[in-house]
Amino acid sequence: EDARFGYPPSRVWGTPTTAMWVYRMGLERAKRYLLTGDEITAAVAAEIGLILECVPDDDLQGRAMALARRMALVPTSQLVMLKMLCNQTAEQMGLGTSRTLGTLFDGIARHTQEGLDFVERAGDVGFRDAVRERDDPFGDYGSRPRRG
Repeated sequence: EDARFGYPPSRVWGTPTTAMWVYRMGLERAKRYLLTGDEITAAVAAEIGLILECVPDDDLQGRAMALARRMALVPTSQLVMLKMLCNQTAEQMGLGTSRTLGTLFDGIARHTQEGLDFVERAGDVGFRDAVRERDDPFGDYGSRPRRG
């Protein structure tokens, strides 16, 4: 429940190396979160399909193990075929091409003037402070007030 998701480097200094968000939550939501770098709570991430489910922190280990035990009831050959089928479907939808494009754009983003300025600023004030400066206008991630 306390997990947070997002891709703040989309604000400056990077792009995701895959387009999995488009597959997981749809084009409109992927754009909404990638074009802002906004933080996503675990509850919202589950609601929009970024993650499978949101569980109480204290229950996470037990829930994960219960799911693993259920999967272990399925013959290994079935698991292998089902996983390959799902992965191949994603590949046919263009995942490999998106991954290549994302990797190229991530490299380019780190060498734009804004990316180079970010690296220089990180060298001047430290990486954490540079990230904080980048994210402060949005009021999320490390910039949000800490809970007691």
